[in-house]
Amino acid sequence: MVGDGSTGSGPDGRTLRQTHYVPFPEEALRVLISPHAVMTHLMPMVPLGWALRAAGHDVLVALPQNMCADAGRVGLNTVAIGPDYDDVQFLRSRLPGDALPIEVWGKPDEEFWGIVGVSHTRMMRGMLEEYLAFARQWQPDLIVTDPMLLAGRMVGAALGIPVAVHRWGIDPLTQGFERWARRQSRSDCRELGLSRLAGPDVLLDPGPPGLPVTVYPPGRPLRYEPYNGLGSIPKWALTPPTRPRVVISMGTHMPALNGQTLIDRLVRAVAGLDGVEVVLAVPSCDPELLDLLGDRLVHVGTIPLNLILAGSSAVAFHGGTGTALTASRLGIPQLVVPQYADQFPYAERVTAVGNGAAIDTAEGQRDIGVIREAFRTLVESPAPMAAARRVAEEVAGMIPASEMVTELERLVRARERSAA
Repeated sequence: MVGDGSTGSGPDGRTLRQTHYVPFPEEALRVLISPHAVMTHLMPMVPLGWALRAAGHDVLVALPQNMCADAGRVGLNTVAIGPDYDDVQFLRSRLPGDALPIEVWGKPDEEFWGIVGVSHTRMMRGMLEEYLAFARQWQPDLIVTDPMLLAGRMVGAALGIPVAVHRWGIDPLTQGFERWARRQSRSDCRELGLSRLAGPDVLLDPGPPGLPVTVYPPGRPLRYEPYNGLGSIPKWALTPPTRPRVVISMGTHMPALNGQTLIDRLVRAVAGLDGVEVVLAVPSCDPELLDLLGDRLVHVGTIPLNLILAGSSAVAFHGGTGTALTASRLGIPQLVVPQYADQFPYAERVTAVGNGAAIDTAEGQRDIGVIREAFRTLVESPAPMAAARRVAEEVAGMIPASEMVTELERLVRARERSAA
């Protein structure tokens, strides 16, 4: 269901787009959302997509075919663009044996983000022609894209429409990535008649104001509303815990990246804390380790964290964006055990702000005693909870998606007036 690209004139002189399907009202915008081809980059965009739909706008999410089914479950329509991409398989193929990512790749440096820039320039070339052809046919008024998806910015510039770059969370890549990406994409820009890779018209930033990496440019503070997938709320989550509750989560990628090793260590560590109950928001766990928890085990199995995290004393995880932003929104102290990429800068910010703790070395993550003491501090000290609540208050004061929609509408209308 896409437009045929033809136009005509309405009775009031305005340009009308002819389409092959029942059109939205003429004043509605067509918005093409283009995340990096990873579900964890789409999920922070979902609330804005919902808000755009609730405001009456026509929204499509552009993704590789192999991601469309999963993306469609968030309640937004999709269009298949570009070659299939499996981020988990890509990472797993570069991870030998049963080693954890931190043991193989270590902390990223500026060169790492430059290498990411090169690889994503290649990804852009694999989809740019198809992306541009579709955009010329469907005629979006606005592109909302990811910092790592260069094609979104290039197509927006080629069509002369506004581009909003939506960060996926804490953004450590802007400077190193941008420098390499601009260099690598020069020839592609020239082919489109562009002098250079254009910056966005607006930068949307869901990162809590006190947590983003401070050396990178701030964006418009878009309030994050937790979306961790869909599920049913369990009855036990409706009753506030009567003793400290710790949640252990490994997101969507880590279980496939030897994450069970890290889960086992976290469980062994928290099992040594008397009076603490445990929620394992993970696919599975060794039955022998579950026996260590006994009647203190509340739940084991994947579940959307926004349904069960409120009221917890701490959440332990690898530093992934979904858990990080959800815990920040709900004011939950965090124990971050980073494994790769942006998880390390995030762990550093949590340590600096004090709304949690981090163990960012392979040696520390192997030491059950070190992990246990980090848990103990989060559960017993009032300082991390106080800092976490301050972060939550900051997040609550950010711009809600409904108001950001109004800003984006103004951006589009201003561009239309300037082009008239």
